[in-house]
Amino acid sequence: MRTECASGGEGERSPDAERRNAQRVEATLRDGTRVTIRPIGPDDAQREQAFVRGLSPESRYFRFMTTLRELSPEMLDRFTHPDPAREVALVGFEATTTPEDPRVRRVSKSLA
Repeated sequence: MRTECASGGEGERSPDAERRNAQRVEATLRDGTRVTIRPIGPDDAQREQAFVRGLSPESRYFRFMTTLRELSPEMLDRFTHPDPAREVALVGFEATTTPEDPRVRRVSKSLA
């Protein structure tokens, strides 16, 4: 995977969104797909919920170890507001994703 740093973009305006956009990375996957990877934030809640709803039942079970169809409001809040002292949560979008097409392609969370 090749990466390059990028700044700006995506039409976000809050200070938190500006910080996340400054930390975003553009990457090219082995199959040639261009993706943008950046920290997740509160404004990604709808995207995160749509991502979870779009997973197969088996994928949701393996990811959450339960048979949920969508995230509860509490889970959604926890996933989109990671504790910066001990968590890193990243979200990936294909380069073709626009604000009008808010589909999340990948989500990753890590605990320190």
